[in-house]
Amino acid sequence: MWSRVGVGAGSLVVLLGCAVLRTAIAAEPKPIVILASIYNVDFAEASCSHLLNAVDIKNITRVLNNASDYEPEDVNFNKQLSDGISECKSVKDRRELGRRLENNIMDQLAVNTRCSSVSAYIEGYDKFDGKFNAAAMQAEEGSGYWSLMVDYAPGSKVHGWSLFPVNASGTTPSDGRLISGEGTVSQIAEQVCIVVTRHGASIR
Repeated sequence: MWSRVGVGAGSLVVLLGCAVLRTAIAAEPKPIVILASIYNVDFAEASCSHLLNAVDIKNITRVLNNASDYEPEDVNFNKQLSDGISECKSVKDRRELGRRLENNIMDQLAVNTRCSSVSAYIEGYDKFDGKFNAAAMQAEEGSGYWSLMVDYAPGSKVHGWSLFPVNASGTTPSDGRLISGEGTVSQIAEQVCIVVTRHGASIR
């Protein structure tokens, strides 16, 4: 036989509360991260220009050719400089290195399960791409987002990054603050997603 189970007023309130909570969670917008291409590609160009103008090629060659005569830290530093010079000279437009870094970060955002609730865009740059990314522009106008700036470091696998919230009006909210760090592209993706999904500490 089937038995009838009654639902009391208290249970009904709990059930309704759970339904409201589920609706609120479902309605919460996904965090949006937009890579600030104007900054990112120009920073790569500036980094390469500084490196190529500042380094002493003869000294780098001397250290690398006589590595046993120098401290390991000196050898590693000059090896990074040498690798950076090669990277910067490998492209006609050094801004391409900034876009390459953006693409690598996007790849890592796509495969990191911590980022599954995040929507990410490359903003684009009209003076590099010929136009801005229309989808990114639409996302910026539709709601608040996080702007991600990355500091390309020639010859290094570790790069700096800065992240700050932006309102739909294009202004920084009063309770918003710049958050920065550094890491490999996979670490950058992980760190950024921890921040925008609010799985890190609440900073005031």
